[in-house]
Amino acid sequence: MTQIKAGVKKEWLFFWRSFRFGGMAIGFAVAALMGPVLIRLVLAMRGIYEETLGAEAAAEMFAELEGANGLFASYASTLEMFAVPFMPPMMFVVITLLIGGMCGGEQKRRSIIIPQTAGLTPFGYVLPKFIMFPPLVWVMTVLAALTANGACQLLLGASLPVEIVFVTGSLTGLSLMFLVCMYMFFGISLAQPKLSILFVLAANAVFPWISMTFSIDRFTPWSLGGMNALVIWNYTSGNAYYDGIGGANIVITALITLALCAVFVVGTYFTLVAKRMDNTADEVY
Repeated sequence: MTQIKAGVKKEWLFFWRSFRFGGMAIGFAVAALMGPVLIRLVLAMRGIYEETLGAEAAAEMFAELEGANGLFASYASTLEMFAVPFMPPMMFVVITLLIGGMCGGEQKRRSIIIPQTAGLTPFGYVLPKFIMFPPLVWVMTVLAALTANGACQLLLGASLPVEIVFVTGSLTGLSLMFLVCMYMFFGISLAQPKLSILFVLAANAVFPWISMTFSIDRFTPWSLGGMNALVIWNYTSGNAYYDGIGGANIVITALITLALCAVFVVGTYFTLVAKRMDNTADEVY
């Protein structure tokens, strides 16, 4: 346990002092504020639209946009874009470029061959990384979703209920956390952090297509996107939040996603055990 605590502290100090945490925070902040700011800018450009399209056409367009339904619809589009279809792959690339040196880059530089006499075990090396990065990604995703909602209230005068934002932000965070765990598995196991980004992006493109082909809309990490969009659509349409989904389905899908993340942790550990060098003369491992 002492080794695990020391490992988490080491990962955090390096992540903080190398300004990688700041880079990740900036990335999430940009993703959260981009949609509300763009919508506010469009509303502020009404005069230009009146000169270009004519007063009548501009008035008709902005009447819909400035109404409550229009603002909710605009924000729903923003949150859907921030949710699963687009946001996780975009933020995934940013995150992996920041944590790649700690999730595969060390092995590539031959600095993480673990001697038997070093006191550092594969478990003590792998677990702190998984304790540190995936939960951090989930927390920052939820905070970014709440920030986006607050920005909509401040800039647009309309926002979604906090419980809706928390649910969608949590599902988005789980989706992104799953991608990060998959990346860490490939990056640490293969010692190829950059190549692992391509593996994960390819899997994230192929498996949703397979799910769509076979109409698998639940119980997989890739079904979180559809659930996210449906929660928002139900709210903006005046339906119950979980119509067509079911709260139990969301919980089961989330648990399956967490279980798969745990599988990546175990797989990474056993891969390092298999690659471990035995530099002792009297013991066999």
